[in-house]
Amino acid sequence: MNAMISAIVVWLVLFGGLQRRVRVSQEMTWVCTSEHDFQGIQWVEFRFVENPHYIANAAGQGLCDALKFSGKRTVRMKFELKGDVSGYRGNNALEIEGLSGDVSGGAGGIDFGLTGPGPDPLKRVFDNAR
Repeated sequence: MNAMISAIVVWLVLFGGLQRRVRVSQEMTWVCTSEHDFQGIQWVEFRFVENPHYIANAAGQGLCDALKFSGKRTVRMKFELKGDVSGYRGNNALEIEGLSGDVSGGAGGIDFGLTGPGPDPLKRVFDNAR
């Protein structure tokens, strides 16, 4: 019985408490890259204010129109950062503050992807949140 309890404790220490999630928002500039695409899907290029060389491309129903209507040159994008004891593992974009819908790519959502030279700028944010 003690061996089984010890095995459970070791498993929980090794695998249960190692994953970490941090929610943050980042200020980003945006530019429409196409007015209308297939069935009203609009593409927008976002750039981190802190690191404009890193680009986030997003597509969503009426996304460009909604950003134009907001009248803002920058928006705050909310992210969930994921990692474990080895460090930063990636992110999920959750929402663009002030816009309806989500950026998860679900029905009515916004498809989202990050690209750019060097390390992901969200890695530094994740590492500093420890």
